[in-house]
Amino acid sequence: MTQTVFITGAARGIGEACVRQFLAAGWNVYATARDPEKIDVAANEKLAMGRLDVGDDASILAAVSDAVSRFGAIDLLVNNAGVGLGGPVEAMTREELHALLDVNLVGAALVTKAVLPGMRENRRGMIINIGSLAGAAGLPFLAPYCASKFALAGLSEAMQYELAPFGIRVKLIELTGSRTQFKQQILRHPAYASGLDAVEMRLKKGMSSASPPDLIAREIVHIAGSPSKRIRYALGAGKRMFGVMQALPEWMFRSMLSRAFGL
Repeated sequence: MTQTVFITGAARGIGEACVRQFLAAGWNVYATARDPEKIDVAANEKLAMGRLDVGDDASILAAVSDAVSRFGAIDLLVNNAGVGLGGPVEAMTREELHALLDVNLVGAALVTKAVLPGMRENRRGMIINIGSLAGAAGLPFLAPYCASKFALAGLSEAMQYELAPFGIRVKLIELTGSRTQFKQQILRHPAYASGLDAVEMRLKKGMSSASPPDLIAREIVHIAGSPSKRIRYALGAGKRMFGVMQALPEWMFRSMLSRAFGL
């Protein structure tokens, strides 16, 4: 039986790459974006596209309903939609922090909530949340983004206990560098200018050695087909950082990160 994957944030980067790679693997794909016309993937009989804004409950429910009516069921949800926000905490506003969390955490939780009734009824399913190294280690001048990804990691780990009895598995992809169109908005504050400049330079330099989205997407397809009960998967050019983080004393790892970011 052909399985169906529902993907958020499919208009660019890893989301769009996942659309291509799941189609190549023979899956039905329901690809969503705030503007689905921006999903640049060739027409395919196994592909359907729909509008979904993770901040709009009505659009979430409409997209999930349309996917089920087209393909019969949703077997896999890939929560990929996300936004970035960096800079010192002193520079951010309540509105900026709320907007970030609404997409990266609340949106992912509510899309998951929408697909769960069908998965529970079918006694099978998988949720793949796209997280980050920034959800496992605090990174310089990325406190807002780290906060959202730490929260997503906690959501992912906690959900697996309540969903396991229904045959639903949860996976957390911890990205450590992917060459995507994802833009990290950086908030400015004059008191932190020198350190922030060094971090911005390091982030831009890191993009040149980052993994291409198609490579990440192929690994996600492989994870989706694996029977493993493992939850966390570090993917990307810097995935060895997780081993280093676990091996070193905390103070030493933090010192290493400071030097890596030019601080």
